Amino acid sequence: MNKIKGLLLSLSLLLLALVVGIFIREQKAYSAITSEIKDSQIEDKKEAKNKENNKKETNPTEVTDTASDKFKEETFDAGEVRAITKGEKEYTGEKVVFLTFDDGPDGSSSPRILDILDSNNVPATFFLQGQYINEDTKDIFKRMYDEGHCVAAHSFGHDYGYLYPGRVGNAANIISDFNKIQERAKEYLGKDFSFKTWRYPGGHMSWQNLESADEQLKAQGVEWIDWNNMTGDAEPASRRPTTAQGMVNMVKQLTEGSSSNMQVILMHDNRSKELTIQALPEIIAYYKDLGYKFGKFK
Repeated sequence: MNKIKGLLLSLSLLLLALVVGIFIREQKAYSAITSEIKDSQIEDKKEAKNKENNKKETNPTEVTDTASDKFKEETFDAGEVRAITKGEKEYTGEKVVFLTFDDGPDGSSSPRILDILDSNNVPATFFLQGQYINEDTKDIFKRMYDEGHCVAAHSFGHDYGYLYPGRVGNAANIISDFNKIQERAKEYLGKDFSFKTWRYPGGHMSWQNLESADEQLKAQGVEWIDWNNMTGDAEPASRRPTTAQGMVNMVKQLTEGSSSNMQVILMHDNRSKELTIQALPEIIAYYKDLGYKFGKFK
């Protein structure tokens, strides 16, 4: 009897050892397969990352297609609008208002302005200074473009003495300054990007002998534009509104006193222009109530 029990015990141990051996072998095989899959996944990720890096090195900031279609029907040529607002060209079409903001991008005010524009589904034109387009503001700059607004040039450094020594336009300096902001913009929007609209710091109306600079800009496909309306946020203290409602009232008065069906409104985009940001929703509502179309420049 004891011999039988011993034999059964030996067989049981042998069977257990066999099962354990098979289990260990299967686990090793499974681990090898799992390791191979993980290695393959890692290699796939590395390859994808290398492709992306190579793409960035070839064209680090390729222009997206999202901006080109949004507000497409609201896009106007600055040269034609300029001629209309100056009374040099007859216009009998629908009423159009252009919301324009100078001197950005700004890390504080620009996002707030963009949020207001987005909530009202209207376009604007941002006349930017090249010195403020940098690593700190690149996401804001791209957002302006990607959300369908016009990003336009307003010089690189806004230096009156350099651009207009003795109040006379220096064409070589103006074009150099334009080319400088153009190159800065390409760093973030891609090598194929080019400005189509320019606003002279201080306005074309303020300086002498700009004809040569005008012609050279036009040769690069760039038109300039001033304004015929404003919130007054950059006027001398004696004329500058001291409340947001005062800015709205100034816009209304200039609109109602104008014979033009096109209103180009001068505003500014920096953190010191808090009243302009406060006034913007009511300005938009005012023009919507009057049946204006909201336009942007190329």
